[in-house]
Amino acid sequence: MTAPGDYTAGDVLQASDMNGLPAGIVGDSSTTTGYTLTGTLADIPGLSFTFNAVSGRLYRFLFYVGSTENAAVGTYRINLKMDLNGTEIQNGYYGPIPYGYPWIMIGLWAPGTPAAGSITAKVRGYRDAGASGGYLYADAGTPMRFFCEDIGEA
Repeated sequence: MTAPGDYTAGDVLQASDMNGLPAGIVGDSSTTTGYTLTGTLADIPGLSFTFNAVSGRLYRFLFYVGSTENAAVGTYRINLKMDLNGTEIQNGYYGPIPYGYPWIMIGLWAPGTPAAGSITAKVRGYRDAGASGGYLYADAGTPMRFFCEDIGEA
């Protein structure tokens, strides 16, 4: 394994050697309010944030949500999307969702490295199959979360 930068075991660790290491969470949002998906693509309220991207860095975006249905609703399929500054970067179809609270996690690496500067990230969704329903579950104990981690140099 090679350490980031030009650090070699036995050297004195310099600040420049640390620059390539992961910087951790750079953007975070959550909501404790559930959301009902419709047949129209829409932003999911509370699940967006803006962060300053650094050129040459890799970013990982993660979205956690519980999803449910009930017998009256029937099965449905949901489509969840993530985008950066209006450009879709991930699209996932989930379903048919069984009864209960199965957790969905979307994770991705930003394709390549985003341009340096301010980036707005958000989660959007819609129900693309099923007559009704498509509920993204959240409450005080189990919030929906969307966040971004800086995972190091590209």
